[in-house]
Amino acid sequence: MQASKVVRLSIAQVLTVISQKQKGALREAYKKKKYLPLDLRPKKTRAIRRRLTKRQASLKTEREKKKEMYFPMRKYAIKASLKTEREKKKEMYFPMRKYAIKV
Repeated sequence: MQASKVVRLSIAQVLTVISQKQKGALREAYKKKKYLPLDLRPKKTRAIRRRLTKRQASLKTEREKKKEMYFPMRKYAIKASLKTEREKKKEMYFPMRKYAIKV
């Protein structure tokens, strides 16, 4: 009983190594080819395989290109303030009170 289990395991190991070597040889043979056999392609998930490629997703229509060309992002410059952060906070929390001077 025990011997048959060992034999089965060793057969499985040998077959595994043989199939791995075959697949490796196939990968080498198809490395520079345009098309790959289905079993050598990445499996991933069905949804990922059907998804647009990065190039397809990033392409823009003529209309989009024209719109971006004629209406570019606007550039704004903000005038720098001479007051420090501390002075701004002080002014915010303690606004100057103007009193009427009685003579």
